Amino acid sequence: MATKQKKRSKKSPPEKPKKAATDLRPEKEEKINLKKLARDERTWKITGAIFILISLFLFISFISYFFTWSDDESQIRNQGISILFDKSVSVKNLLGVLGAATSYFFIKQSFGIASLLICTFFFVVGVNLLFSQKVFSVWRNLRYVIVGVLVICVSMAFVFGNSGFSYGGGVGQMISDWLVRFLGNIGTAALLFIAFLAYVIWQFNPVFKLPKKLQPVGGESNEPGQPEFAITGKTVNDIYAETGKGNSLRARQSFSLSRVQMNKMLATILR
Repeated sequence: MATKQKKRSKKSPPEKPKKAATDLRPEKEEKINLKKLARDERTWKITGAIFILISLFLFISFISYFFTWSDDESQIRNQGISILFDKSVSVKNLLGVLGAATSYFFIKQSFGIASLLICTFFFVVGVNLLFSQKVFSVWRNLRYVIVGVLVICVSMAFVFGNSGFSYGGGVGQMISDWLVRFLGNIGTAALLFIAFLAYVIWQFNPVFKLPKKLQPVGGESNEPGQPEFAITGKTVNDIYAETGKGNSLRARQSFSLSRVQMNKMLATILR
């Protein structure tokens, strides 16, 4: 009996340890495919929404800077970029320290009020990406923005160079000073006027027409075959009486009556 139990114990395989409930298989890490991510439609829509948000951020911060520049400019000039991390600084810009610093860079140091055109570029790109179709022409808008920023910032710096507010920005003031030194005030003014007029014609294509000559009311018209509709001092009956175009029926009736009277007179004489 003992030998049989030993044989059975030898033949029975050893029991495997049971896996605990906490032992889970490690998940495979999914690799990010950048090509698929770039081709995904949702990526472009999210990018378009971000571009529109940037355009709104720039527009609001620029408009707010026009009213708060005197209070925020001194603080940003003294501290620079470190103002973004200084908790003790308070600004009056509607979009906080970031809006004040961004507006100071674009308006004061760069292009002045012409920086508003940059907002249109971000808006156009954002709308095209968000709606996944060509709503606006990006390249045409980019050309208009580049040329418009240069022309407007230099013109504003030349006209309002002595004012406290930087209408043309640092870039416009630098180009304006170089043009004045090279062409003089009159030459610079003429060049900027032609450039601004050319930019308006290029973008808006207005129609220029000379005023037409006004003809007098009672005068003769140059075009033949057109009747005169306005004659002063005369009525319609007077005009018909002068031209012999009166009431022809009345004239015939009067002529017939006079003929009857003549016949009666002849009859009385013959009797």
